[in-house]
Amino acid sequence: MWFETNDYITSGYNIKEFHSKIILLKRGIYIDTGPLFLLIVGHHNKVKGNYLLSKFGYDKFDYKCLLAFLNSIKLHNYSLLVTPHIFTEFIQHLWKLSDGESQFKEILEISFKTRWFLKDTNTNLCCFNFLKEEDFINKKIEIGDTSICICTREGQKERGKPITILTDDKPFAEIADKKYKFLSIYYQEIKNSTLLLKTKNIPKELLIEPTPK
Repeated sequence: MWFETNDYITSGYNIKEFHSKIILLKRGIYIDTGPLFLLIVGHHNKVKGNYLLSKFGYDKFDYKCLLAFLNSIKLHNYSLLVTPHIFTEFIQHLWKLSDGESQFKEILEISFKTRWFLKDTNTNLCCFNFLKEEDFINKKIEIGDTSICICTREGQKERGKPITILTDDKPFAEIADKKYKFLSIYYQEIKNSTLLLKTKNIPKELLIEPTPK
């Protein structure tokens, strides 16, 4: 399944028209490395100011796009699920791109630990499970994406189908949609649709940092 991001955002985030898919998000959204980096480092940039987003190919506008989208789907009702492998990839990028020990620590303290909607996954991600994954063995998707596939399939057994992924990797989004039947949200469509909507038309309340209920 594919989340029709363009129709949703250009409608002015009309959540009622997309209720049948929005309700599926209660099962949790597995977040990929790119959107996770944007969410965490974008928040730190907003609070403290830094230049790390540009090192990863993003900017302040990207953070606004993602924040507005997540707020529009009522983020306080859902969890963004982070697999250990995605967390490792995120840390590797942050380790490499951050400006010294103090900034690395500050980003984790201010902008990761405080993100109450980020949750760990509990699925068994032993190495032999990865060796069973055809797309990983054939080098079609990376280990972080594979960890999402394993966790999502396990999640579907417990919570029903489909479960959602949020990624900035189009090949992975398409494989997840067509082969694994996950609900795919592709970040670049969020950005492009927000450009069509225009920043001035984003409701101001969607640009406020989310707080727990």
